[in-house]
Amino acid sequence: MGASSPHVLSYVKKFNEQCKKIKWGDRCLPRNNYICIAMYKQIISEQRYTINVLLQKKMSKKDIAKAINVDLSTIYRELKRNSGSHNHYNWETAEANARRKKRRTPGNRRISQEVREEALRLLKEKQWSPEQISGYLAKEGKRISTESIYRIIRKDKKEGGS
Repeated sequence: MGASSPHVLSYVKKFNEQCKKIKWGDRCLPRNNYICIAMYKQIISEQRYTINVLLQKKMSKKDIAKAINVDLSTIYRELKRNSGSHNHYNWETAEANARRKKRRTPGNRRISQEVREEALRLLKEKQWSPEQISGYLAKEGKRISTESIYRIIRKDKKEGGS
């Protein structure tokens, strides 16, 4: 995957041109010496590839950060998360890790209707506390936090329920 320096520089130039077009309301985003401030938190596959190429060319991490318009700490974090046991960074592995992490169920996943109904049934019929309901359902393999149950109660009360 050897990329020549002109390829990397053309990528950086193209990336900067795209950043110049980003607007915030009626104002352009601030830029320092033609390097824009990016609006996203995760780095993209092209940036991972660029990191890989520039590391192979023995560029400093500071220069790599400038080249792909991210903070220096982002480069260190990316390398720490995605370097192998011999401190070797591979952009393809890093990209696969990022995709795998993105596919995982987020912590704030929706509560299924089945679990919601079961929690309400236990609340109304057995008069259990949200803590008891959460614990009981966890043993049944159904996850719901006590705060989610309290949220359901507040919403029901707001809508005129009992």
